[in-house]
Amino acid sequence: MDQHIPPRRKRRGPAPTGKGVLVGVRLQPELLSALDRFARNGNLSRPEALRIAFRDWALAHGHVPSADEGKRPDELDASNDD
Repeated sequence: MDQHIPPRRKRRGPAPTGKGVLVGVRLQPELLSALDRFARNGNLSRPEALRIAFRDWALAHGHVPSADEGKRPDELDASNDD
């Protein structure tokens, strides 16, 4: 019996690169120029540059815990599992 497997159709657009919520933002020319300089100096894409800059700001202002905060992997067990 000849079974036909249909070819997979290609999806349009670029392949997904990660998980998370897409946040669209409009930047004024002076901020966009600064972002582009930062990205160019670090050989980064605009999204990568924005993520790095925002994470640095959020860490500096205490909005996200630093890597030093929290439990080390060997300290994790069922009693501290949230």
